[in-house]
Amino acid sequence: MNTTIRQILEEMRSGKSECNTDQLAERLSKADPKPIASELWLLCSQLAEKPAGEPAKKPNDPFNLFNDSTGSIFEQVFGGHGLQQPLPTIVTDFATDYLTSLKPKRLLNPWTEEPVGVSALLNALPSLQEACAVASNAKSVWQAQLFGQMAVRILGWSKVPEWRVGKETEKPSGARQGIFATGGRFEPNPVRTLAELKGEWDAIICFPPMGANDKTWILVTESASKLSSIGAGLFVVPLGFFPSAPQVDAYNCLGNCGLAVEAVLSIPREYRGELSGVDLSLITVRRGIQGPLFVGELQADCWMP
Repeated sequence: MNTTIRQILEEMRSGKSECNTDQLAERLSKADPKPIASELWLLCSQLAEKPAGEPAKKPNDPFNLFNDSTGSIFEQVFGGHGLQQPLPTIVTDFATDYLTSLKPKRLLNPWTEEPVGVSALLNALPSLQEACAVASNAKSVWQAQLFGQMAVRILGWSKVPEWRVGKETEKPSGARQGIFATGGRFEPNPVRTLAELKGEWDAIICFPPMGANDKTWILVTESASKLSSIGAGLFVVPLGFFPSAPQVDAYNCLGNCGLAVEAVLSIPREYRGELSGVDLSLITVRRGIQGPLFVGELQADCWMP
């Protein structure tokens, strides 16, 4: 962890200092070395607004610490089943190269708890004019927006995504808790959120929460159905997304929406972060009829034309 970030968190945890947006930006701007995007997000993920019941928040009021741990932000459990992971850097690097020739104008991440991947892609592609990302709750949106402010001031990024809080639906009576469940009466519903997003998207990128393949293919299909005629969807999925004896054929589900899987690219173990023991692949989805698949492995120094 960046030394300055560690000091900030330790001082806040011990009560020796408070921090607001301007103070945070000033300290980080003087850090040597300056934090990289993942370190900046590690810090923002530990901060939170004043809790309900305290005086109304004024501009630049101090932050609270979200929790007492500086552990990995890469482990966010949805209902004890789904593990939310950041987009591997090898995926965002590939996405930048792959999407450049398409010159997308609109980018969507339909379900994420971390802002680094979508924000990095938004700033790497000059053609992108807007990006939208959906998170499961207001806390995650606030943290992502804080990261955006810090990225502009510290990393020099010029564009930030629009963030939305995902819609919720009431759980069916007796339903077991799944990857989008939260343990209460209501659960986040990314499909309902997608239905309310207007227009088509030229690029979609997502690492769906892991834990239930049926929810994964639903999210992939519903998201990809919003692709424009030139658009491309890039999704990180586990091996079980293409089961050997499928109860639901992902290819047919996509085909029914006029979509096809163009390529399946395995992600090397060293780029899977906390999920090094889980087989992951990046799939690319385009509009069209399913044809022969391009199957390969992502490499840090090359990409598929």
